Amino acid sequence: MPRQFTFTRENAEVRKALSPEQIAAVRQWQNERLDYQFEFHTQHMAGWPCYLREPDGPNRNLPKVNLKEYIGQLLQGSSVRTQANVNDFEAVIAANIDAFKAMAELFYEGEEVATSTEPTWHVEFACNRDKKAKTVFIRLPSRAKALGAAFWDNMKSRAEKPNCPLHRNARCLDDTAVQLEPAEARKVTKYYNDNSEIVG
Repeated sequence: MPRQFTFTRENAEVRKALSPEQIAAVRQWQNERLDYQFEFHTQHMAGWPCYLREPDGPNRNLPKVNLKEYIGQLLQGSSVRTQANVNDFEAVIAANIDAFKAMAELFYEGEEVATSTEPTWHVEFACNRDKKAKTVFIRLPSRAKALGAAFWDNMKSRAEKPNCPLHRNARCLDDTAVQLEPAEARKVTKYYNDNSEIVG
């Protein structure tokens, strides 16, 4: 379930996720004159994405910043509606990255994920030339939840293919749609977005 919040001192989600000490250490609060919200949701969990939700923005491919391995990069920026919103969004995260990581970890690794018991669909890419090559897993979009194998058959002709970790190209990789239990799925750091591109 999506979690939307404004990053303000009195926001209930902020006060629930952060300690008084973490709140006191905040260096920059969200500009309350701007009309946007921060969002976490579990459709794509890899990388702990934080989304920019604008009232006139899209419902898919929201602008986002991955927090787990934060490098300050805005993804899907073509979906931004108001430049002032994204400027503030990025500045607030950059100024308070430890606080945002704490909130994201609670959401993606704690309370939300703990309630999930259903396996999720991924693509397993295995090298057909050398058994020592590490297997690559990439999560399929959430709409493949019920019919992952059939979904992948329709998608793979246009989907990006990763490189083999051993041979540094994709020619030796065989692909198989597989289901992973939640504990294993949480280890996967890459996923396909709705445009069949690899993210993460």
